[in-house]
Amino acid sequence: MRTAPRYYLIADDGTIHRLARATFYDILMQKKPTPFPELRGQRVKLATIYVALDGRRAVAVARAQFNFITFDSDGLFDSTEWDEASERTIEAWTIPKIDEPTPVIDARARFAARRNEIEQTWIPSDELRDQLFATAVAKRATSH
Repeated sequence: MRTAPRYYLIADDGTIHRLARATFYDILMQKKPTPFPELRGQRVKLATIYVALDGRRAVAVARAQFNFITFDSDGLFDSTEWDEASERTIEAWTIPKIDEPTPVIDARARFAARRNEIEQTWIPSDELRDQLFATAVAKRATSH
């Protein structure tokens, strides 16, 4: 069984906006602004719900990620936060070397991951999580 992502933007008022995969990728590539003008200039909650598929039909939620996405005043994706998180992760990597074992643990990667998790993720309420999961596996009528 394979999985496929479903993308949702959650506005401050709790409105859930579904994004088609192509639209989401176009937003990330800064090819087009968000199709929801009310989200311009905002840092918005992003839910990526991975659904298990039986053929082409979503049958269950396999996993979920809850991040933030920021749009500039023109509605274009502002990648500053994501770029900084990536840089912190890369800076935490060590160059492999073959040395004698040492009792000192290099925890830079753990600290960077924890910092990214705190700054870049959010936890939905049980009600919102249930609503997102139900929406992700339901038949969809239309999407942007």
